[in-house]
Amino acid sequence: MTSSSSSDSAAKVDLKPAVVLGVATFLYWISLHAYIPLIPGYARSLGAGATIIGIIAGAYGFVQIFLRIPTGVWADRLGRYKPFVLAGCVLASLSGLLLIAAGSPLGLVIVRLLAGLAATCWLAFMVLFHTYFPQSTAKAVAIIATIMSLGILVGQSVGPYVASSFGLIPVFFLSFFSGLVATAIVIFVPDRKLSAHGSKQLTPSVSELLRVGGNSKILLASFLAVAANYLHWGGSVVFVNDWAQQHLAATTNQLGLLALFNGIPALLTTLLGGTWLSPRWGFRFTVVLGFLVSALTIAIIPLLPNLQSLYWSQAIGGLARGLLVPQLMAFALASVPNDRGAVALGFFQSAYAIGMTSGPVLTGIISDLAGLAGGFWVMGFIAMVGAAISSWRLSDQTSNRPSSAESQLK
Repeated sequence: MTSSSSSDSAAKVDLKPAVVLGVATFLYWISLHAYIPLIPGYARSLGAGATIIGIIAGAYGFVQIFLRIPTGVWADRLGRYKPFVLAGCVLASLSGLLLIAAGSPLGLVIVRLLAGLAATCWLAFMVLFHTYFPQSTAKAVAIIATIMSLGILVGQSVGPYVASSFGLIPVFFLSFFSGLVATAIVIFVPDRKLSAHGSKQLTPSVSELLRVGGNSKILLASFLAVAANYLHWGGSVVFVNDWAQQHLAATTNQLGLLALFNGIPALLTTLLGGTWLSPRWGFRFTVVLGFLVSALTIAIIPLLPNLQSLYWSQAIGGLARGLLVPQLMAFALASVPNDRGAVALGFFQSAYAIGMTSGPVLTGIISDLAGLAGGFWVMGFIAMVGAAISSWRLSDQTSNRPSSAESQLK
């Protein structure tokens, strides 16, 4: 009786801290994304070409490629995640403040490196949030990813409107204060010390944690996430905005509207993908659909005659975006036991940071060589390859969370 009772208690959702952490997460992502749609135009005003714009945008992911795994190992060895959440909020706030003084392309690169350091801590947000939803990995990831998408949506849509009315500097202050308030809120979030299945056990060694990276499901999810983030960061985050300004004469207000058209559908499918679509149809169907729709909506951009048609292509592309990284992340997290969650996400997010970096950088290089249209067509081809690999290798559904020993055998 006692055992059953404690098991029921362990499985109960801890709603209050989940809400508090959710609010902090929302503000954290506003801080990191309020100025993102404005970076290409701002960088061009400072004399940057497409390749330099790509390097500025790619600096954000470059840091994460190298630091996600050490951060995950460190967090899992410590068994606590709140310190990393606090660090992420502080660094996000600081990067917004330093943008005020970044008056050159090099300055923008340095600030984006700092923002990438802040984003490295995102894995700690996810694992800590997941502790409030025992035995509900897909639901926890769907909810926290939806909050992330909402914060990004609000940041990327409000920032351009603030810039249109008051200039760039107030947008940077918006980023600074959002991160500052997030930091204050996180102070009230309870921390959790985790072990596998809630049982007491020895702290995992570094070598044990690093072996998580050999898990075949994590490797597959990570590889596909590289492709998904290549599309997102090379496309809607950076060069769709650049295309809209360079070829369709979009204003800063219209960039905000473009972010809304892309972000609201992504928000919807991020939530529904984890709570309804994947449980009903499986991960394979969900991810393949996301890649196929992405291929179409990206490759068609150079053929669109006006800004209105770009809005609608981005709306459909947003639906596809919400079906990719959140589902792949849930797939990776469900493949390891509780006390390996941060390092699993470290491997996964280090891989998708490769997409964050290579998407803008390679698209910038391709665009300087063959025009922006060439960059979009390459992205369309990558999306088709992602769909083919997903159809071939991705399983229809995840299994129950394995034990530590099982995870090392996969």
